[in-house]
Amino acid sequence: MYGSSACLIDFHQLSHAYKSKAIPQPYSITSQQYPHIVSRKMAQFSQFDPRTYPRTVTVHPYPSPPFDDNNDQHTSYLYEYSSTPSRKENALVLIGGLDAGPHSLPYTQPLAFYFSAAPWAVFTVEIRSSHTGWGSGSLSRDVEDLRAVVTYLRETKGMKRVVLMGNSTGCQDCVAYSTSLSSGDRTGVDVDGYILQAPVSDRESLALEMNSSTIQKITDWAAARIKEGEGHDVVVPKSWLPDGMFRHGFVSAYRWYSLAAVGGDDDFFSSDLPPETVSRVWSQFDRPLLILVSEDDEHVPPHVNQGALLDKWKAACRPGIVSERSGLIPGADHEVSEPAEAIMWLANRVWSFLRLISGGMAAIE
Repeated sequence: MYGSSACLIDFHQLSHAYKSKAIPQPYSITSQQYPHIVSRKMAQFSQFDPRTYPRTVTVHPYPSPPFDDNNDQHTSYLYEYSSTPSRKENALVLIGGLDAGPHSLPYTQPLAFYFSAAPWAVFTVEIRSSHTGWGSGSLSRDVEDLRAVVTYLRETKGMKRVVLMGNSTGCQDCVAYSTSLSSGDRTGVDVDGYILQAPVSDRESLALEMNSSTIQKITDWAAARIKEGEGHDVVVPKSWLPDGMFRHGFVSAYRWYSLAAVGGDDDFFSSDLPPETVSRVWSQFDRPLLILVSEDDEHVPPHVNQGALLDKWKAACRPGIVSERSGLIPGADHEVSEPAEAIMWLANRVWSFLRLISGGMAAIE
């Protein structure tokens, strides 16, 4: 049974992103210095040749929330992708899913290339949940980190518009961020729109990797740990978990429950949610919203009709909020790593949305 074999761990030792207390100045690196930022799929992108395209990444250190109870100032990093050093006035911030880091999404470079002549800079973000940090995290902690990111872009970089674009669990971050702005002062932390790419149910995705009885046993165990006040301090023993995303790092009892339980804090996109929950999730968006669902998402169970689910989500949004450019990305997998046509489709839809937000034309000429 799932009882006495739980192990304790100091999660403060898991982060490698929050060590520096001094805030250095932004600096640039090239693809030769950081070669793994370039996806092997980029050569398939229309007009994109990774051998010749300038791959300069500007690293922006920014003051981030305290990692521990000492309330000391820490530093994390934003990565700006650009082909030229010219200043841009708007920011598109990409937020990856579980296990992802700043350079994980395959379409980061194509978007930067596609927007090279546009006033929109493409950023990827490092937060406490990046890489294996998600196992000790929560959506509320992610919101704290993203508020620091938006504040830096607004106040330090003087960005005119900021749009958050989440992939997978990054979509949950967008929902949580929007919810956090529904009350209170938005000064310095407001955004101009959201893009949700591959919003999928972690609860339903887990059922593709594990049998239902095992999931339920771990979830019941996690619920008991949370009730005892140990949710963030006790981790799920690795022997209970499959390989894959659980191979590296740890998963707290709280985060497991949040992802796997019906009505958990991460349970926004399951196909079986009651109408009142669907309405609550989607009606709180009060900024322009683009929803892009991967048609061939490997993390979506076969019984889920993604087209019908998308229609349900759109119907639950406030009038005029969801973009008509929302839709299923043809042939795309979860991270739109292929085919090349799907990457181009994604880039065009994103650009159309951004142009409408900034009051311009709907597509690149």
